[in-house]
Amino acid sequence: MLIYLFRGKFNRILNQYIMKLIKQNLKVVALFLATLILFQGCTVYKSTPVSVQEAVKTSKKVKIKDENKTYKFNYLEEIDGETYGTIFQYSKTAKLLSNQIAKKNEHKKLVKIKLTQEQLSEIYPKDQKLSNVLTALPFVALSVVLTIALINAINDFCLFCTPEP
Repeated sequence: MLIYLFRGKFNRILNQYIMKLIKQNLKVVALFLATLILFQGCTVYKSTPVSVQEAVKTSKKVKIKDENKTYKFNYLEEIDGETYGTIFQYSKTAKLLSNQIAKKNEHKKLVKIKLTQEQLSEIYPKDQKLSNVLTALPFVALSVVLTIALINAINDFCLFCTPEP
């Protein structure tokens, strides 16, 4: 009977301590979770432009800078000497270039947009390495912060210590 009373009191004290820690660190955890979500969709493009042939060969996401606008495509392909960019049909780029849509794929919700030579002046491919690093960085940072918080919580927790005045 004494063991059950002791265990019940221990659980109550432990739960109170854990709730206190959560309340103290709630803003920090919320900030890191928001950062995590924000970086999940992060795509970094290389800073040096490449040729059309290189962009077609890589089959990666590309960003094309025109004189006035910036367009993003899932990939570029060349068919019969013409260059096409493939993108989701409801994207911002598809809406901007709706008059240049050559083919719609209703099943996959993709459109092929015929691109002019003027639009293909600056092509920036996706930087896969940097995109992966920026996607993983918040996970690593969150893990480090939570580990430090857990170590501090374990060091601060003492069931049989007398409280300091």
